[in-house]
Amino acid sequence: MKKISFMTLLCASLMCMGLFACGEDDEIVEQPDPTPENPEPTPEPEQVRYVDIDYTLNCSEDLLDYAIPQVTFVDDNGQQTTIQITDSEWEASEDATFSVTFENSTVMNARMLKWTKRVHRETFPVDDQITVSYLPKADMPDYDETRVNMFFHDVSVNMHFVDEANNSKISAGNTGNVNISCDVKNSIDEILFWYIDALEIPFVYEVNKSNIIIGADQEEMEERIREYQDTQGIRVESNGEYTINDDESQRSEKEPEVDITYTLNCSKDFLQYATPQVSYTDNNGSTVTYLLNESEFEVNKRINKWAGHQHGDEYLADEDATILKWTKRVHYDNFQAVNDKMTVTYIAKEGYDGGLRMAHIFQNLSAAFRVVDERGNSLIVWSKNTIDTNMVEGEPEMLSIEWVDDLGNPQLSNFKVSFFPKGLGTSSATGDFIYTFADFLSRFKGFQGFHIEKDGTYTTLTE
Repeated sequence: MKKISFMTLLCASLMCMGLFACGEDDEIVEQPDPTPENPEPTPEPEQVRYVDIDYTLNCSEDLLDYAIPQVTFVDDNGQQTTIQITDSEWEASEDATFSVTFENSTVMNARMLKWTKRVHRETFPVDDQITVSYLPKADMPDYDETRVNMFFHDVSVNMHFVDEANNSKISAGNTGNVNISCDVKNSIDEILFWYIDALEIPFVYEVNKSNIIIGADQEEMEERIREYQDTQGIRVESNGEYTINDDESQRSEKEPEVDITYTLNCSKDFLQYATPQVSYTDNNGSTVTYLLNESEFEVNKRINKWAGHQHGDEYLADEDATILKWTKRVHYDNFQAVNDKMTVTYIAKEGYDGGLRMAHIFQNLSAAFRVVDERGNSLIVWSKNTIDTNMVEGEPEMLSIEWVDDLGNPQLSNFKVSFFPKGLGTSSATGDFIYTFADFLSRFKGFQGFHIEKDGTYTTLTE
């Protein structure tokens, strides 16, 4: 029997242990990181707090035909920005309305457009403001005295406040003057006559900053457009409390003003023989006297007929007339009371060739004035002899010039004696009465005058 040594048994045992170890996977156990002495807290989700401010500018299409709105505001980055709104940035608006009803039940509604701007803020308190001014367009429509322009402009502000930490959401704002309707106590035809023809000033009706304008030329439009301005401001606190400031506080009472318009109508025939001389009070209270040149007159297209009258033994129901007019407008601002008047007389022209001429002789000085008081109310007054039809009423004087004397004065021979004041003229060999043209013209003169208080009360002046 062989002997097995101790070393041999030890080696065999070790080999068996190795074989068993090789048949099993090693198990890896992760050891946790040691806990720090001062651990950092787990961050909570970020709480959102912000405000969106929405500005809305509503304008009528009529206004945008004449004006470009220019807007100044603070953008999202806190920088003041000024832009001009282009035509492509507008959209139809159903949020605003502007309608007017005239005396004859004619109703007109303005087409409304809107532009919007949102400003986002995350830092409080928020003080924000938008200002809109208006620039006249270089290519505004041609003058049309019959066009009814409805000028509407209004800016409003709304804010949307969100504070997630306090589960707070607030939406509020100011919608502005976006629904306007008014009644005008005149028809459009009456407005065209009293304002455009008699006063020669545009008709402007104001309601809540918006205007109805008829008969304003481009220069007048530019002046009014530059006066328009809209401002809205808002302050928002960190808890959502807000204050809205519009431009109402910036408005003040109107300064009283008065426009006085004198209108001298003369037949074209009359101006061939006579030169009008006018005396009136200018804006500085001084009396001005000067002779009118025929080139200063224009055809009064509205008055184009003579009323029925006699031509000798022949009666004409009506007859075409050529009436020329000259106008003078005087304006007073911020007045307490004014006295204003005008006188017109006529001076005979010289140099006729003595041919027999028949002519209609007609002259008429009328006046009208408009007072706007401190509350913006208007009063219109016109003289009783204002011609409000297309006809010259009454019988015009018929003039026949038979010959001209050595001094250049035309002589008249076809009038009845009772037609002239006593003491004028001498008997001719034929028994007719002969009068100088200067004597004839002395019969014609015109006068208009008013004392007007700032509240619109007035009295007529006498010569």
